[in-house]
Amino acid sequence: MNNQTKKKPRKFNEEKSDQELLESLKNDFPGYPDCLLSFTKGNNPEETGKTIENLKNFVLKNGKDISISQVRNLYSKARAAKNEIELQLLRPQIAYMVARQQTYKKESVRKFFLLQDNLISKGISLSDFLKVFEAIVAYHKYFGKKN
Repeated sequence: MNNQTKKKPRKFNEEKSDQELLESLKNDFPGYPDCLLSFTKGNNPEETGKTIENLKNFVLKNGKDISISQVRNLYSKARAAKNEIELQLLRPQIAYMVARQQTYKKESVRKFFLLQDNLISKGISLSDFLKVFEAIVAYHKYFGKKN
C-alpha cells in the first residue's frame, strides 16, 4: 500500500489559508505583485493603465464589506510612516484589523487586507505603497460601503 498522504478535498465552507488567498489574488490580479511593487517606476503608460484598472476591479470585488473609515484609518497610519521600517510595523495592525472584522470569514475582506500586508512584506517602497493605497482609498470611496 502507498503511505503517501493525499490532500483531503476542501469542504464547501472551509476557510482558505492566507497562502491560498494570495495565489487566488495572483489569478484575479494579472501581474500581481510585481506591477504594484514598481507602481511609479514604469515607463509604459499602457501598463500603468492596466495596473490601475486591475486595482479598480480588485477594490470593486473585495472592498464591499469594509467601511471607508477602516480604510482611511489604515491609510492615515501609512501616511504617518516615515520610512520602510515604520511601514513594516503596520503589518501587525493590519492583522489586528482583519481579526476584528465581523466579516472575517469572507474571503474578500481577508484578500483586501492581505494585498496591503503582502506588498509590505515584499519590501515595497513607502512612496509606491502610498500611491497604491491612495488609489485603493479613491476607488473604495467610489465603490465601497457608505459609512
